[in-house]
Amino acid sequence: MKKPFILLILCLFTVFNLSVFAFGSDVFDSLEARAVYVDGSGAIKLIAYKLSEVPEGMTLTVDGVDFTDNVQSEGSMVYQYTDTDLTAAGSVDITFSAGGESVVLTAPVIEIVEGASGEWTASDDGHSLLTYNGSDAEVTVPNFYNNKPIMIIGGKNVDGSYINILDGKKTGITKITLSNGITAIYHYAFRDISSLKTVVFPDTLRSIGGVSFYGTGIAQDLVLPASTKNIYANAFRGTKITSLTLNEGLEKIGAQAFINCTKLSGSLVLPSTLTEIGKSAFYGCSSLTGDLVIPPGVKSIDEGTFFKCGGFNGKLVISEGVEELGFLSFGNSGAYNHFTSLELPSTLKKIGPYCFQNCSSIKYLTLNEGLETISDGAFDHCSGLENEKIIIPASVKIIGGDYDVEENTNYGDHVFYDAGKDSTFKAFEVADGNEFFTAVDGVLYDKNVTRMIAYPRGKTDETFVLPDTVTQLDGLSFSRPTYLKKLVLPDNFVLSDSVPENSLNQDGNNLSIALYVFNNLQEIAVNDTNENYTVKNGVLYSKDGLSVWYIPQGAQGDVVIEPPCERLEKGCVYISDVGRVKWQTLCLPDTVNYVDPDVLKMLNETANSARTDKIHDRLVYTGDMYIIYIQGDADLNGTVNENDARTVLYANARGESVFSTVAADMNNDGKVDIRDAVLILGTFETE
Repeated sequence: MKKPFILLILCLFTVFNLSVFAFGSDVFDSLEARAVYVDGSGAIKLIAYKLSEVPEGMTLTVDGVDFTDNVQSEGSMVYQYTDTDLTAAGSVDITFSAGGESVVLTAPVIEIVEGASGEWTASDDGHSLLTYNGSDAEVTVPNFYNNKPIMIIGGKNVDGSYINILDGKKTGITKITLSNGITAIYHYAFRDISSLKTVVFPDTLRSIGGVSFYGTGIAQDLVLPASTKNIYANAFRGTKITSLTLNEGLEKIGAQAFINCTKLSGSLVLPSTLTEIGKSAFYGCSSLTGDLVIPPGVKSIDEGTFFKCGGFNGKLVISEGVEELGFLSFGNSGAYNHFTSLELPSTLKKIGPYCFQNCSSIKYLTLNEGLETISDGAFDHCSGLENEKIIIPASVKIIGGDYDVEENTNYGDHVFYDAGKDSTFKAFEVADGNEFFTAVDGVLYDKNVTRMIAYPRGKTDETFVLPDTVTQLDGLSFSRPTYLKKLVLPDNFVLSDSVPENSLNQDGNNLSIALYVFNNLQEIAVNDTNENYTVKNGVLYSKDGLSVWYIPQGAQGDVVIEPPCERLEKGCVYISDVGRVKWQTLCLPDTVNYVDPDVLKMLNETANSARTDKIHDRLVYTGDMYIIYIQGDADLNGTVNENDARTVLYANARGESVFSTVAADMNNDGKVDIRDAVLILGTFETE
């Protein structure tokens, strides 16, 4: 009895690369080789290939034998039954002919692994295995079941959600071996099977589904088969894989595919065939080391792709062809990334927000001509740069103003903050022909010199006079200016207690945010012609002296606020790092009746008692703001009179609290009672 030969046409999305030698028309344009299945003796049982439409009268020839008979269809599968004694090994050349045209394809030979009846639950078409019903800990997934070829493992959908092959159970399998011929691991196939430690992939694998190994216990060196094309989102999320070998031919790595694989170590070689790396694909893979080369087919790097990958300690090379680098794509937060060098391609058009944040070991920065956008925070904390100057290419149109906003605000934030070294970084330079930006004496401005974008930290001048045209200082535009002691503001500059929403620092005013914490400024100065502001002992006041807008961090000794000052405006002190403040005590006059809540929060939470003892006993929180109170002012209206005594008496009679216990507690015994009312009344009557 001759063994049956089954010709199978697969109209699925799966499986093999092909070798095609076309001799004619478009009839066979969609034809792809798949596989030749043989039994244990090498006899051919089935040939699989893909063709969108079977031409009338098509013949298939293998080793000189033509097959045309008994074509039957079943869903997307087409079978052709024929008896044959043909055997095969290695690979087989198949000739397809129709309408006088022929195509030769080469298909690999695969030995059939038959699954035991009842051991699996298959899909309706019989070509996917959805549930494992056995009890073995080490499981081999067959490539034949119920006399049908198996292409996919997983994909069971219950009420619109996928569940794993154990019907949602989390233990029971320790090792999975996928037989050759299986082309896809479907979404959720092994999700949350925590007992699963090892997986053996088939040579035929093309696709690894989303979340397929998330929650498993796999902890192995992961080597992908040469046939793999796609890895979907979250496929290996949080697993304990120890190394990763990606195959040439891989095209897509989905979002978060390897996120937080913290045990993943060694080098990461991205294949030249890659066209897509999804959002946060390698986020948190902190143990990866060596160089990182982004291949040319990847036109853009998505948000957070290599965020918190601080272990890289070699070159970062962005290949020619890459056009955009996304938000935090190579950055870090609270730690540093250790790339030693950075190579940018001529094709690069955009560097996204905080792209290279904390890449503190990169030694030199050369921005490519062709670059159009440098986003907020692009080089934030790139403190290892040894550049004497950074050249802005002529092609650059946008600098900053684009973090987490729908429309650019034209207010940059953190763009070059903490970039370069005090000892070397002296100047910015703008290439000839740039229509949007300029540099004056090494400082970076917009073309009209109305917006100051960045002041190089190594500029050695002790006094800096802002040009008269400047009306805007970008966020953290003074990048840790070590040598700067005095800043002269132009007449056109107006203080504001609000900044655009793309700024990470909302707790200051537009001057204090520009200067930030790390400066040694001792004095603010204005011209006599300034109609808005005046300076007393280095402190910046409104022209009428009623508001304080800025107290320099480098001021020495006591800072005495002079009457008739009534208000400490938002950002007038910016001491998120108390160790940077040089003054010892802030002395407030009785005329002060308001302190911005953020200012008081900074003073109370970050300054030591020696610096705040002269204001602590005059602060009270009213429910929405801190204010300076007057002793005895029980109703907090700014004056002490008989109404305050009445307030205390009424509160006692009703068992209620006054507006401020600390303001009404005249004898400082920790409670408010009739004694305090008497003392308040006595104070009022003696005035």
